[in-house]
Amino acid sequence: FLARTYPPSQTSRMVGLWKEQLREVNPKAAESIADPADYPNLFDGLELALKAEAWLGENQLHEAPASIYLDHAADNESDLLEHVKQLEAQGEAMPPPEAEAAPAEEAAPAEPEEESPLGDEPDAAAAAEEEAAAAQA
Repeated sequence: FLARTYPPSQTSRMVGLWKEQLREVNPKAAESIADPADYPNLFDGLELALKAEAWLGENQLHEAPASIYLDHAADNESDLLEHVKQLEAQGEAMPPPEAEAAPAEEAAPAEPEEESPLGDEPDAAAAAEEEAAAAQA
């Protein structure tokens, strides 16, 4: 539940907040909740999820016009965790997972390795939308 609701790097912080609130109602229940920082063995896949979050932070997604959606519709079916497993299997260096890493929004965007489908123009998305609007007019 928490791993799907919050970025994996924030799970420990969220557990702390949850325990703090629960402690007011039921201190014994609050103490029984395991924190991934203290018990990483109880959180299968957390290290992989942290690596995936770090990879996603370094490989920002590109904005694209709606006109190319059909060319990339299957991209939404990809599994980020499987992608990270494949990268590790190929021996590609993965960023080390950090339990208290900054959220992905605050990470500095990395330069894209592949050419964007929109080209190198900074306003390519806006230009593509203008062309589509002009074609409809």
